[in-house]
Amino acid sequence: RNALRFDKDNFQILRDLAVLQLQLRQYDALCETRYQMLTMRPVVKLNWISLAVAYHLSGKNEAAVKLLDAILEGFPPEPTPT
Repeated sequence: RNALRFDKDNFQILRDLAVLQLQLRQYDALCETRYQMLTMRPVVKLNWISLAVAYHLSGKNEAAVKLLDAILEGFPPEPTPT
């Protein structure tokens, strides 16, 4: 958190913080960090899924399901090679 004071939009610091929060089981803080990462790079599917997992771990299951539904609607499935 101290490193974020100097560079609050550093994606690598946020990713490291999210891993640390996951290991320390600070799930509410993890939701906030993952949300911030999602707002920085909304086109990356991994950020959406990571936020849904964070919601699930913090007990916000309805929010996780709504987010996963939004992912399925917003990101069409990738074509399979024929």
